[in-house]
Amino acid sequence: MSTHTELSQPWTHHSPFTTWVEIDLDAIVHNYRQVRELVGDSVKVLGVIKANAYGHGMVEVAQVLEGAGIDYLGVTRLEEGIELRAAGIAAPILVFSPPLPDQIESALCNRLTLTVDSVQLAEQISQTHLLLARDVSTTRVASSLHPPSPAPVHLKLDTGMGRLGFRCDEVAEAIQRIVELGGVRVEGVYTHFANAQERDASPALSQLHRFRAVVDSLAGAIPLIHCANSAATVRFPESHFGMVGVGNLLYGQNPVEKWNASLDLRNTFEWKARVVSVRHLRKGETVGYGSEWRAPHDCAIATLPVGFADGFGVEIAARAPSINGSLKRMAREVAQVFGVKRPSRWFRLGNHNLPTVGRIGMQQCSVLLPQGLAVEAGAVVTVPTRRLAVSSRVPRVFIPAQREKR
Repeated sequence: MSTHTELSQPWTHHSPFTTWVEIDLDAIVHNYRQVRELVGDSVKVLGVIKANAYGHGMVEVAQVLEGAGIDYLGVTRLEEGIELRAAGIAAPILVFSPPLPDQIESALCNRLTLTVDSVQLAEQISQTHLLLARDVSTTRVASSLHPPSPAPVHLKLDTGMGRLGFRCDEVAEAIQRIVELGGVRVEGVYTHFANAQERDASPALSQLHRFRAVVDSLAGAIPLIHCANSAATVRFPESHFGMVGVGNLLYGQNPVEKWNASLDLRNTFEWKARVVSVRHLRKGETVGYGSEWRAPHDCAIATLPVGFADGFGVEIAARAPSINGSLKRMAREVAQVFGVKRPSRWFRLGNHNLPTVGRIGMQQCSVLLPQGLAVEAGAVVTVPTRRLAVSSRVPRVFIPAQREKR
């Protein structure tokens, strides 16, 4: 289980941990304000804090965003929303994944806004809400968790992602049936882009065109229209509608920076570790399991308390296997062997990149030190990584947000 600690300044010395992740909450608030300035006061902002706020710490991020005035929060799973309510978060929370039938009661009692992708699900929510409303005095419903009346829902449209949602040619009839249900209020309608971050903008613009056609046909019947993710928020101002949903931008990452770098985003996440040992090797000595790496000459290595159990060196296989992907991966590995491309498994110490040598262990690995560089045990290095790969066992250390001067 991870440890959460709050600090007034980043750690560089005398850390009680040998490895930790520093989360800059002030940078998250700054990035939120950058988005707010971009879209204007007339457009709401939904902060996406799914997957433990992209590895940052869901509750802590929700607290600072709520304090900064965010309009909505978004999570994927019901249990994430329930955890936020238990932590005292009062802001509206949209659950992106449609609930299972046995989850509806808990969702309503925790005042979560549900995604609806079928008339059948809307009917189930309606029936559950009406039952709860008729008997709120039962022990099944805590007095502090009465469901809202009626329950707000957002309809999900499939305009090209292909995973969830009403088809565009079916939504008009579906809305007509849903708005007639008791206990349910259609607060919003939304979709999700599949290609907003790609060089070719035409697929995303086609999705936007299909979504806009549906929105225009509604003639203002649904109050909250939204579809823009982080990439679309920056790249397609015409996609803002009534609300934008941003995740990457909050965490300092602009997915379309190569085309639009107008936002002043700050880094929010930095994984650090301390050197636990420095060892001098003679030519021919080996390092690590399998003795796969052999010192080509007399050299020095440093051992760090980071390994694959922490998420270091772990590849996230998000794409389906393909011949093209395999060829690209092979080309990267060949380039690394011949020194054309920097190894993907390395650490940073000052201006120096320290490549790993030998196999990466469960919680330890070794790096090759540049000749002449004096390094002692306790030195702090940074660990380049994909944030979601970092294990929750690595402690998160929070640098608090500064209060805005009034």
